[in-house]
This record gives sequence, C-alpha cells and structure tokens, in this order.
Amino acid sequence: GVKAHGVAKDSKIDLFVDSPIATLALPIQGLAYASQFNVVGLYTELGEHKRHINTVIHCSMAFTCFVYACFGLLGYLYFGQATGKYSMILDGFHNDKLMLVAGAMISLTNILKMPLIILPFRHTVNLILTGKEEFGLAISSLETIILLAVIYVLARLVGDLALGLELSGPTVGVFVCFILPAMLCYKADKEKWRNRGLSTYLGEEHFSRTQITALVVGLLGVLMGMASVVGLVFQQTE
Repeated sequence: GVKAHGVAKDSKIDLFVDSPIATLALPIQGLAYASQFNVVGLYTELGEHKRHINTVIHCSMAFTCFVYACFGLLGYLYFGQATGKYSMILDGFHNDKLMLVAGAMISLTNILKMPLIILPFRHTVNLILTGKEEFGLAISSLETIILLAVIYVLARLVGDLALGLELSGPTVGVFVCFILPAMLCYKADKEKWRNRGLSTYLGEEHFSRTQITALVVGLLGVLMGMASVVGLVFQQTE
C-alpha cells in the first residue's frame, strides 16, 4: 500500500516487461535528449576548439545517460509497480519538504532552459513562413508570447505530463531524434561524394558506410515510431 513516503517494501518489481507499452520507453528517452537543434550554433561559436566537439558530445551523453538511468532505476526500485501512478516519481513523496524543494528546482531548470527550445523554434517558424530568421524586438517578443500561450493551452488541454510525453515521444521525439538526423546525414554525405566527383565514377546507386548507417538509423526510427504508436493505442484501450 502507499505510505507517507512512497509504497510498501513488498511492492512487486518486474525485471522484464512483456507489455507493448514498453515500446514507449525509447521514444520518450529520445525526446529527453532532443537538443541537437542547438549543436550547430554552439559549434560555430567554438572557434579553434571545434576539434574537441566529438569528445564533448560523447562524454556529456555518456554522463547524462548514466544519471538518467540511475534516477529512473532508483525511482522504480522504490515504488515498484506503483511507479505508473505518477507522472514524476517526486509526486509519490507526499508532504516531503525535501522533495518539494527538488520539484521546485526541476521547475526552475525547465523555466531557465525554455529559451533553448523557444528561440530555435521561433527562428524555424520565421524561416518557413517568411524566409527571414529574426525580426525586431517588438515582433520577436510578440511571437514569443504567442508561442508560450499556445504551449500553455496545449499543456492545460493535455493535463498530464506522462500523457504529453507518451504522445510526443512516438511522434515528435522519434522524428526529431532519429529520422530527421538520419535524413540530414544521408543527404550531406551524398552531397560530399557528389562534390568530389566520385558519384559519377562509382554510380548514383553507390552507398557509403555513412549513408548505409543513416538509412539503418532512419529505418529503426520508423519502426520504433510504429511500435510506440501500437503500444500507446494498446495502453489507451486496456
């Protein structure tokens, strides 16, 4: 049963999950790492330190994966099967002042990182609609207010963080984190071979290892998205 600070110690823990709902895990995790839209801007600002970009990316991703895995595992080991009741594991710690502070810190972190999402999104919308990335301060401020208002309305309509992640993971998360980067990588490598004049020599149907890898990642993204949608439908009809 649920206690003041979580569930009873006899709560069941499943090491392996055979439900289709488990397919939602990878897209949701992929959405958590969706920050590659900021990489290009950061890369251009590195100057002579650009040669270290791969090391920085690999180290930061490895450390972040370790931290995410530890927190997720500890939460599940603590709450067991009752974990599914909570959008965040912090919600399971009722009236715990320390967890209230932790929740406030998470909220503050999300507020402070909003510009990392809003600004690239606003630039993209402007480029698509007008062909211009940025306007004056007044128009940019109005655009930001409108975007925040739309996000707020959507958040109120969805009403649940877990449901929002489950909806965005199989759709936006899979596309942004797997399919789109694979498409860009494939196109860029194909252009590189064409500029070198090797495509004519080897034939247009030649595929480099980079292109094959990109196609495999893109295909895995499509399959992951389809499996996740099936898992989501299964969850909603249970």
